[in-house]
Amino acid sequence: MLFATPSLGLKSVRDLIELVKSKPKQVNYGSAGMGTAGHMNTELFNFAAGIKVVHIPFKGAPEALTNTIGGSVQYGFLPIPVVAPLVKAGKVTGLAVSTKNRTPVLPEMPTVAEGGIPGFDFSGWYGMFAPAKTPHDVKDQLAKEVARIFALQDVNERLLTQGATPHPTSPEELDAFIKEEVARMGKLIRDAGIRVE
Repeated sequence: MLFATPSLGLKSVRDLIELVKSKPKQVNYGSAGMGTAGHMNTELFNFAAGIKVVHIPFKGAPEALTNTIGGSVQYGFLPIPVVAPLVKAGKVTGLAVSTKNRTPVLPEMPTVAEGGIPGFDFSGWYGMFAPAKTPHDVKDQLAKEVARIFALQDVNERLLTQGATPHPTSPEELDAFIKEEVARMGKLIRDAGIRVE
């Protein structure tokens, strides 16, 4: 979720972009650390929005949130379950979710794409992996079992309350997705000069 310090009075993704463009080098963002998903997400957002902003890496999400609440950093991206309670409590301003679709956790929250950056999508994901020589029929059976479990109502509802959307795939689909993500994130890392030391 894209969130901002409440003192800025921002209401939308466009408001944030306009603020950054009107105050070059005066706005910064916080993340849970170099190379984290929030860091990558924000850099992808900054490139897509055509803005340049100073990155302040912290030692975890709590520190990034505390500094955003206090106003020493202006915005950032952190996982929906981490930020949503603070948005509901009015401690930070939620501006959008970076996922392709809205979240059931805060259904009124627009996506970044709806907020003015068409096609924007940054989602955390999990995959199940097996040794390279695992027989194809075993991998297919595992994929079917995972899909069956995700279809269970209680499992599905639990995941949705955590801001996660089950999306079971075949082994081949997961393989293709990983290749696309490696290429996409590799380009971002190079373009943004991201280094983890």
